[in-house]
Amino acid sequence: MLTLVVKIIDACSSGALLFKTDGSVVPISKQGFKNVIQIASCLDSQSSLAGDPLSLFTEKFVSAALRKTEGTVYYTDIVDALRDEFLNNNSQTPHFVSQGTGREYFVENAKRLDAMRAKLFEPDSETEQLVPATSIVPSELTPARSPGKCREAICQKDRALAFISDLFTKVSERAENDGLFGDLFQSEIIVHPDFRELTTRSFIIRVLKGEKRPDNFVTAAISRQHGQIPFGIASVAAMLTDSVADYDLELNCSLDQAQLKLTLTPRFVSLKMFVLVITCAPSLEIAMSSRC
Repeated sequence: MLTLVVKIIDACSSGALLFKTDGSVVPISKQGFKNVIQIASCLDSQSSLAGDPLSLFTEKFVSAALRKTEGTVYYTDIVDALRDEFLNNNSQTPHFVSQGTGREYFVENAKRLDAMRAKLFEPDSETEQLVPATSIVPSELTPARSPGKCREAICQKDRALAFISDLFTKVSERAENDGLFGDLFQSEIIVHPDFRELTTRSFIIRVLKGEKRPDNFVTAAISRQHGQIPFGIASVAAMLTDSVADYDLELNCSLDQAQLKLTLTPRFVSLKMFVLVITCAPSLEIAMSSRC
């Protein structure tokens, strides 16, 4: 019988609430799970930042797991350390779910991790040191910074246009490759010069509202409609679908390409249709990429 389930997720929108299901995610016995632990890198409305070689969350998770050098390393030790590391980070907030006693352990004896600890953190290690990931929020531009450094931190329009064009071209070429999807799906690609895809509007706004931007190239806001809806089935459905909210998303600069929509329509009824929307939201400063 499976008594402990541990899920550690480093991905955008990973902090979704857990619900009891029919076992489609993990098999559930009639008695249920005795212990369940889920550690997600961010809330369901946030992005999880990529990095080189490690993402911000993964780097902090490794540090938290290796912090104790003696005794038992409990999952509660890791959760507490991650909570403290991200207390002042408003753009990424780890999400934790725990059903158990709090005695569940990551490793019974911390000394078993000595080899990994030495490989990653010892200054005399012969192996290359892993470089911690940095935050998505760049350092503030100040008068003390040299003009050259300021120019490096400011994204030029021609570079942004070239990056977007290259990204959209490579995605399109891959999608139109018959050897990749052609036997199973028919692909359709639409490119917009602004944010026209409504299906991703609310998600993009939530992500942008969590970022600190020194410009207004893109503006995002959530506002509630005036008036009240009588409580009942209709109002509950409205709250669940966010239909009572106004999502304002505007691109305040000119781009040839801002959004790409890829639709994969199945050729067989046993398959499902897939839709991918890639949105580019330009900013004055260059930030790390996020992965969703």
